[in-house]
Amino acid sequence: MNISPAVPNLDFRFCHFYAASGRYHLFAGYDVACGYVASPDSAVYLNLEDCNLKGGRITLGKALYSMNVAGAVTWVNNLFDNVTIDLDPGLLDYDDSTLYVDLSFQANNNLFRGGGWFHLEPIPASAGNWGFKDNLFDRVNFYQDTDQPLALDNNAYWPLAASDLAVISWEQFWWGGNSAQLTPTITGGGAQEVTLTAAPPYQAGPFGNFYLPNTTPLYGAGSDTPANLGLYHYTTRIDQMKEGDEPSGHMVNIGVHYVAANNYGQPLDSDGDGIPDYVEDANGNGVVDANETDWTTPTTVSGVLDSTNSVYDDFDLSGDGLVGRIKKALGMNPFDTSNPLTLTQVITGQEPDIVTFEVPVSYNLLMNIGSLHLLVDGGQAASFQECDRAADGNCLLLWNTTFDSPGQHYVQAQLILNGQIHQGSTPDPTILTGVGKLGTYYSTNICQFDPFYSSFDSGGAILYAKTPACPDADYTIELQTESGAHIKTLTNSTSTGVIQTNWDLTDDNGNTVTNDTVKAIFHVTLLDPSDGSLEF
Repeated sequence: MNISPAVPNLDFRFCHFYAASGRYHLFAGYDVACGYVASPDSAVYLNLEDCNLKGGRITLGKALYSMNVAGAVTWVNNLFDNVTIDLDPGLLDYDDSTLYVDLSFQANNNLFRGGGWFHLEPIPASAGNWGFKDNLFDRVNFYQDTDQPLALDNNAYWPLAASDLAVISWEQFWWGGNSAQLTPTITGGGAQEVTLTAAPPYQAGPFGNFYLPNTTPLYGAGSDTPANLGLYHYTTRIDQMKEGDEPSGHMVNIGVHYVAANNYGQPLDSDGDGIPDYVEDANGNGVVDANETDWTTPTTVSGVLDSTNSVYDDFDLSGDGLVGRIKKALGMNPFDTSNPLTLTQVITGQEPDIVTFEVPVSYNLLMNIGSLHLLVDGGQAASFQECDRAADGNCLLLWNTTFDSPGQHYVQAQLILNGQIHQGSTPDPTILTGVGKLGTYYSTNICQFDPFYSSFDSGGAILYAKTPACPDADYTIELQTESGAHIKTLTNSTSTGVIQTNWDLTDDNGNTVTNDTVKAIFHVTLLDPSDGSLEF
């Protein structure tokens, strides 16, 4: 699949999303119901699998003009609990078959429960008609454009009563009449839909509150087998019987599924190797395929424990954020939940200019496997940093904070492996790097330096800094040789927070300086009640 870099690419699995009424989980395009514009179009690549969404709204709304861009939305095995949904990627003021935004859509084995409305304006996407199959809709209020194609297959409904549907809401003036279930369209379909005559008898289980007994019309009423739909190791039953272990010929149960659990409420691990069955059989088809391990034996390859199998080099089996190849490089057990990429500040006396963190990783080991870096504020590498050996043999990360803004920062250690090739010739940074826990550091510097705006050559020098905390400041800049001999002092003030002084390469006596390097020491006094000073 070719994804345009301008189109968001969102992929979530086993995630929980919570939003208050009227707030958005996702908002793109123009929302007719509220009159707001989030973006010029609703193109997005969005995959939701095994997720829970509660409250709030999802809007993929109208394009403001024809964008000629593509996207794809896939919802598989999710709970949408009281989520208001608006899917309308056409062009504003036009509802026709033209692909203004080429957005494909498929929803399989979800539970849609309540919500303000489910507004649906399908489009004939180039990837095929929009489709819903094996979903359970529990008292959902549909506004559907039935003039547009829609593929319906084996969905079930506990419908709203006629008296509920008769309540007139202002949305009807925009979207037309509402209905208690999806309606077959010009493309046909819908012959296998199931209408319940009683509310679904939900049951609470280890992973949620919407398990169902095998006595409802939803049992075995789906469109395909659990194995073909990737749900072999899932269940809808509180006795935790896998869908894949149902009698031969069993079709999938309609609605949301949960990973089959053991007696302790943990994902089932049939062979006791520490890897859940649904992880070993990654595509969920009940067959041991290439790049998978066998969930019935702890050694798929003779003499090799599944937990150390190279299949899991790109996976994190313990949940500490480090994938298998990172742990192997660090000499760790794959199930070790500790993360050695932790930062501990070491006081050296160079603060606040130079801040030092120790990381409990052997410096000698690091030199053989990769490099260590300091990330600051959202995963960006610190502007000026270096990695040294600590006295105890661990790693030290030194950060020159004067090139970053003062105030609160969020810091994190990152390990990047050397010489690793993945999937051909292009390394994948998501599995060739590991990061530690997020920490905080408060920089008390007054000035922030920026080498981009500073220069020093045979024509002269520009000395540049900022005072983010206060725009008004007095300053002097003393120029020295590398050995500390005085050259010249420049004095000035700023009212904009920017210190920018030109130097003509002469000393205090007017003699031309020919040194290759010069030290510039800034003395800054902020002119407000929180006055401070900095020397650098």
